[in-house]
Amino acid sequence: GDVAVDEGNFARYTVALSGVLQGGETATINLALADVSTNSLDYGDFATAVANAIGSRTDLTFDSGTGLLTYTGDGASMIDLVIDFQTNNDFLTEGPESYRVELSSPASTTGANIGVGNNQVTTVINDDDQSIWSILGSVSPTEGEGSPVQYTVSLSGTLQAGETATIHLSLTDFTTDSFDHTDVLAAVSAAISSRSDLVFDTGTGLLTYTGDGSQMADLDIVLLIVDDAFAEGPESFTVDLANPGSTTGANIGLGNDQVVTTINDNEIASWSIEGDPTVAEGDSAQYTIKLSGTLQAGNTAMVNLSLGDIDTTSADYEVFVIAVSDAIGARTDLAFVGGLLAYTGDGN
Repeated sequence: GDVAVDEGNFARYTVALSGVLQGGETATINLALADVSTNSLDYGDFATAVANAIGSRTDLTFDSGTGLLTYTGDGASMIDLVIDFQTNNDFLTEGPESYRVELSSPASTTGANIGVGNNQVTTVINDDDQSIWSILGSVSPTEGEGSPVQYTVSLSGTLQAGETATIHLSLTDFTTDSFDHTDVLAAVSAAISSRSDLVFDTGTGLLTYTGDGSQMADLDIVLLIVDDAFAEGPESFTVDLANPGSTTGANIGLGNDQVVTTINDNEIASWSIEGDPTVAEGDSAQYTIKLSGTLQAGNTAMVNLSLGDIDTTSADYEVFVIAVSDAIGARTDLAFVGGLLAYTGDGN
């Protein structure tokens, strides 16, 4: 018979008897189906399938209660008994499942010498259903709004009870760092704390769902964006799903696998300048340039810095560019090129 069948299709089994029985002699055999990893919901009624295969034949009888198949000879070879047995399309996501069709206890009610050859066919039902992981979530929160950002992990389809679906879940900093948001591993652990269908390994990032015959309830993960008081540009991180799988062989796929979240900053750093409104000819005038706020380390602030004549000329003062360069001196946080003053923050 068929060693594999796609869920919802028929598997075919052929029961044969070699040799020729004299008219009136009988051969009996027990014919049964045994579950390996299937259950009765995975296929139709086996006794009915055997009865349908026998149909109007008068040389064969089948006792559905005991599973005893009896052939009565007529002096010719027995015509093979071909059994078509339907598997059920249950719309559950599950791994390959097996059952056996078995022959046992060959005998005869008339004393004929009856044996058994190949006595067993193991058939694997290949599932035609798939469950797909996906993630959606916040894409553009503003720092300091007070609202947490949420990510929803979902699994489509329905897993058969006991089947598993696994996925790796992680957060990857792109231009953020761990100080810009709360810990995603702790957030996932908190999200599943009251659920018995989900397990999360914080060491590997592996999320495992065990089915119960109904669709998985969405997993909502809440992260907090840290209001860090630094002036900084938009910063991004991703929350990712990867490597869908199953410990029980279920067909698990991956749909939307990533959410890119860009944090919009709520701080402003402002340039300002103060200085002497009057100066005696020949003396020095002093100007102080300030930048309010604190830039995150590595972030830059730029401003054009120049001198414009109102009713002076360049003969009335020294070269301004030189004065700015002298003021910067050995400082490494400031640069002045082509009239552009640039400051690179260090977190202070």
